[in-house]
Amino acid sequence: MMSLENTQELDWKKAFGASYSTISRHALVLLVAIYAAMLLPQGLTFFLPPPFRFIIQIALSSTLACGMWHVIFAAVTDDGPAFTQIFSKLSSFWKFFLANTATGIVTAIGLVLFLFPGIYLGLRLCLFPVAMAEHDFG
Repeated sequence: MMSLENTQELDWKKAFGASYSTISRHALVLLVAIYAAMLLPQGLTFFLPPPFRFIIQIALSSTLACGMWHVIFAAVTDDGPAFTQIFSKLSSFWKFFLANTATGIVTAIGLVLFLFPGIYLGLRLCLFPVAMAEHDFG
């Protein structure tokens, strides 16, 4: 067990300062990537009938979310995020879609069985697609 004397205290002022400088440098690209990941699936599927629209919106949203995370990771690491990165992982559509779907199904089963297992599983698995995006589906 680690003693409290050996831990470093987080300097919140430095942390918020670094966050603010990162966001201010890449604000436009980050905003466009986030809005594209949220609104593009709805706009592209507006003309489809409801059952197909729902399925395609989920598929596009999960895939564009992976690209959105790549833009965010590029901004944080100062690799120069670009809006085109949001479409960079369309070739890995099935991996990311299945990861999102499996996470949702496992969480739903946990909620149906009992509330607390569903909450526990949801919290444990909520960052699984993000980890897949960060580690390039590895």
